[in-house]
Amino acid sequence: TVYTDDDEAAELWRRYLQNSSFRMVEVSDPQAALATAIQCQPRAIILDVMMPRVDGWQLLSQLRNHPATHSIPVIVCTVLPQKELALALGASDFISEPASRRHFRRVLERQTAPARSG
Repeated sequence: TVYTDDDEAAELWRRYLQNSSFRMVEVSDPQAALATAIQCQPRAIILDVMMPRVDGWQLLSQLRNHPATHSIPVIVCTVLPQKELALALGASDFISEPASRRHFRRVLERQTAPARSG
């Protein structure tokens, strides 16, 4: 699931995921993001924290604190140089924009890979 109000970024990410095992569900209304995540139960969430009307960091907190979404990996993808903040607030990973197709898919694959038992 992708939460962004940036149509260009969403289209780029859609192209990055072509011919992969991933299917993208785009949510451009940040106010519907939590409900969509609860309903869809995605393997991962790509979160653009720069959205109008809703603080993306607050949405990250809501996703982390809700019992139905707390274990879903949330990957913050933004132009802001705030990787440490994203991870401290509960993001599973961070993608700095602009990101290459290879890097974008590598992070997504890493976050959705089955856990290996030791």
